Amino acid sequence: MGANLDLSLTASRDPQAGLRAARRETMLELIQVGSGVALVAFMWTHVMLVSSVLLGASTMDRIAHLMEVTWGAYLVPPAVTVLFLAHAVLAARKIPFRLDERLAGIERTAAFRHHDSLTWWIQVVTGMTIFALGLTHIWVVVTTYPILAAKSAVRVHGPYLWFYIPLLIGVELHASVGLYRAMIKWGWVPREAMRRAEILMTAFFLALGSVTLAALWKLGGPG
Repeated sequence: MGANLDLSLTASRDPQAGLRAARRETMLELIQVGSGVALVAFMWTHVMLVSSVLLGASTMDRIAHLMEVTWGAYLVPPAVTVLFLAHAVLAARKIPFRLDERLAGIERTAAFRHHDSLTWWIQVVTGMTIFALGLTHIWVVVTTYPILAAKSAVRVHGPYLWFYIPLLIGVELHASVGLYRAMIKWGWVPREAMRRAEILMTAFFLALGSVTLAALWKLGGPG
């Protein structure tokens, strides 16, 4: 919102400066979309790998060991953290930081009941949730190597369950909605087809993440 308004004001005062600002904004938008798509790919891959616990704790442990001996478990977290922070900074430039602006935006969204406006606010809320919980999750994992199903199970069976539930919901909503918005914004996929895909992607990964959490919770129980 704010970035688009600044761009319009610049263009009205100085056409050449406005053109440069438009090019810069387009470049930032492409970087934001590219980093977002890369993060979606990572998050969905991560969910699939962790869901290997559904095939047994030993299966998850073997995959985790393979990630460690190939250095993936040590190289991916810092790379994802940098990408995550860059994406968050680029996305934050569009968020209204004044309370009255936020309330006005929420009021208009409620009044018009426009799907894409609603998805924008979903992105804002889930993005803030992921920023806090996601970085904490990365820190907890990398400071308790090696990765083992038993360790994950103990965390999930304890108080961390109430940490992972909102993280799961936030991640899957943010990923599916973000991919939907990126695809329709650049005209890569028809809106209606992408809307159906958004619903299916959200339902699938929320279901997969939920049964994975349930399996880890069961594994971390007594006996």
